[in-house]
Amino acid sequence: MLRFRIHATNNRVYVEVSDKGKGISELHRNRVFERMYTLEDSRNSQYQGSGLGLTITKKFVEQMEGTISLDSVPFKNTTFTVSLKRIQFWKI
Repeated sequence: MLRFRIHATNNRVYVEVSDKGKGISELHRNRVFERMYTLEDSRNSQYQGSGLGLTITKKFVEQMEGTISLDSVPFKNTTFTVSLKRIQFWKI
C-alpha cells in the first residue's frame, strides 16, 4: 500500500511518500541517491531500475532549494520526505 501525504508549516511544505514494503537497509540508505546506484535485490530483477530516478529527484528538489530524506524500517515502513520552501502567491 502506498501512502501520500502533504502538510505545511508557515515556512515549508512537506510531501511524504510511504509504503510498507521490503524497505531499504541501513547499508544502502546513504547511497540510494547516488547516480546509477541500484539495490541488487530490487523488487523485480527482470525490470530493475536504472539508478537514476532518485538522483534526478534529488537534483530537482535541490534546485528548488529543498531537501529529500529517507526513513526506513525494513518490512514496516519506508518514507521519502521532500521539504520545500513555502511560497506565498497572494496575501489574504
